[in-house]
Amino acid sequence: MVVEKFNGLADVDTVHVAAMGRHIAIRHGKELGQIADYIILGAMAYITREKDIDSVEDLQKCVDVGVKDYAAKARLLDFCGRNWDILKEFSNAAGQKELKALALYFDPAEFSRNGFELGTSYDVSMISTKILDLQSEDTLVVPCAGIGGFLSVATAESNVARAVGIELNKDNQVVANVRAFISGNAFSVEQGNVLEKDYHELEGNKVFSHFPFGLKQVGVSERLYPRLKERLAKMRPSQRLDWEYTLSAICCQREGGKTVVVVSDGMLFSVGRDIMLRKQLTDEGRLEAVIALPAGILAGTNIKVNLLVFSEDNKQVNMVDATEMGMRTKSRTKLSREEIEQIVSWYEQKSDSEHNRIVDLGQMEQNDYTWVPSAYFRGRQLGTCLWWSSERSCHQCHG
Repeated sequence: MVVEKFNGLADVDTVHVAAMGRHIAIRHGKELGQIADYIILGAMAYITREKDIDSVEDLQKCVDVGVKDYAAKARLLDFCGRNWDILKEFSNAAGQKELKALALYFDPAEFSRNGFELGTSYDVSMISTKILDLQSEDTLVVPCAGIGGFLSVATAESNVARAVGIELNKDNQVVANVRAFISGNAFSVEQGNVLEKDYHELEGNKVFSHFPFGLKQVGVSERLYPRLKERLAKMRPSQRLDWEYTLSAICCQREGGKTVVVVSDGMLFSVGRDIMLRKQLTDEGRLEAVIALPAGILAGTNIKVNLLVFSEDNKQVNMVDATEMGMRTKSRTKLSREEIEQIVSWYEQKSDSEHNRIVDLGQMEQNDYTWVPSAYFRGRQLGTCLWWSSERSCHQCHG
């Protein structure tokens, strides 16, 4: 069910609310040791306010009954015991809406980059949720679930039968399940390695993946699960695991579904095995669309990111260039609701427009299977650019 209780929850300035919680903690002579503590602080203060709880014992009883994940339960019980005085004051100082927004939508990268990979921004989550077109009969699977940012948005915006995340990092998994608790247990996140275990058994017809970009690990190719290893059997091994994570997301999806993967620019044009993998997926009809998003859409970085949309039996690919959208703030580029809807409408286009091109597989072959959307707009064809050999950005055709 749709669990969002307040209108405009995503409009709350969660960084400001987090700062309010920090100041209260300092006044009590304490320092929130980890950035995740701000999400936990918001979650527990929200429950205290919502249920009008007056004692730490009652709050811990509520946690004990309501939290399903044992590691998350232990973390919350300990946090409440150590910080009840802060929680009680914070629950009165901030509004109920603001506390829930902090618990569910706070992006730690807007506050501090210490200890977290890049989080999935609200904008990216909303675009992906709309592209996946989540319905009541769907099973949503989220490999590399992180701290549950996408799952919080997707389950608040959509009615799905089941939503499951997989996350390798234990600390991230705990925070994600705290958010699941605040979401009315609309989703769950289990610990696991999506490169070593096949999660096709979850029967996810809708899949979303935002993996840690550029992660390197020597020898991982020997530990890939059989179906994933088979997809890469004829490819030269690489220390960078971007393609392994992308293919694992596709492997999670059952037939007839849809997968959205967040990737950095390099995967779209790099040479070597990247071309072979792009050719393979294009020729198989798996690639449905590529959406180039504006720089800074993820907090804490100017890395350019794109959404790859995978489904089946695609004879054409919709190349969407949304790089000029959004307004730059101090921490990142933000999209308005209207801009999010506009990007989704370009994705849904069946013909060319100013910001999208419908490309057939022959055109993809002519351009050496580049997935850079701007390469398919008139006057911006790739041709023979210096960046093609150096893997650097070309001002004329790549931006």
